[in-house]
Amino acid sequence: MSWRPERAIVPVPLSDATPATAPRVFPLSFTHSANRAVDAAPFTDGSVRLFDRQDLNILSIIPTKPGETCALGLDYGACFSRQTPHLLFTHSNQNTIRLWDTRSRECLNVITNDTPITCIDVNSDDTTLACGGEENLYFWDLRAMALRSCFSDSHSDLVTQVRFHPTNPNQLLSSSLDGLVCLFDLSLGGEDEALTTVINAETSVSIANFFGPQYENVLVLTAIETLSVWNAEHGNRMLDLKNARAMIPAPTEQGMVDYFVDAHYDSATQHICTIAGTHAGVLHIAQVAPTGLNTMFVLEGGHTDTVRCIEWDCEPGVIMTGGEDGKICRWAFY
Repeated sequence: MSWRPERAIVPVPLSDATPATAPRVFPLSFTHSANRAVDAAPFTDGSVRLFDRQDLNILSIIPTKPGETCALGLDYGACFSRQTPHLLFTHSNQNTIRLWDTRSRECLNVITNDTPITCIDVNSDDTTLACGGEENLYFWDLRAMALRSCFSDSHSDLVTQVRFHPTNPNQLLSSSLDGLVCLFDLSLGGEDEALTTVINAETSVSIANFFGPQYENVLVLTAIETLSVWNAEHGNRMLDLKNARAMIPAPTEQGMVDYFVDAHYDSATQHICTIAGTHAGVLHIAQVAPTGLNTMFVLEGGHTDTVRCIEWDCEPGVIMTGGEDGKICRWAFY
């Protein structure tokens, strides 16, 4: 039994007229609809492509607004409503967030921020949209489509991620290039009251997310590839792995991994896994243990270039990946 590429597509193929030096258009991230039937992937050309998760057929393309491209490498350039399958939020490298009806590809509303947007997320009851900017956090009331509040003191550098708790609509974490991961309870009031925990990762944070049986802990990966695990309520560090990438025992013929793609929490086994890749398109999935990282399995044969995004938690036995080779691959366990 092993993981194999079940299907693969190249949504934006190169034509004969494409110059050899032209950059390949590739997906940046995945987000799935509330009914888990459709995935949306923002691409480097600024478009968002919707595709069927089962057969990878492209269902529609959300058009690009001239002069705007998706925010590269920061967070989702798109985020589905948590409760309504056909509502999709997108953000660009400008200061706008758009709400789309994916059935008609109609833009239903435009939110204009006062600074460029780096990341967005929607809470579990679809009442609040959070977005990160250069240093600030913005919270929009989706019922009134109005700015609810702006937090300007918690971070001192660009915000890299905002993540709502999977089940608590008032709990949010944010991460930044300033090395901090801040946790908020938005039900408590303004910024000073809402800020409940500050985690200092001591260097720029690349990935932060909730995990645990009640999502009571936080995983942090940094730009210098340290990995740490923290308790969200008290802010105490439970695990600290320096130079985590070097701990992955990659097979000799595949070479050492070059970078981290993401991290995944498996609620069934309660294991944390890291996903690391090579620039040849091979992915190494490793389980986080107190003594280091233990390789679980390898994904190879699907991509030929750097893999930039992965979705693992949507459908049992299925992994979706997107890479700089322009491919989207669906992996299945045989």
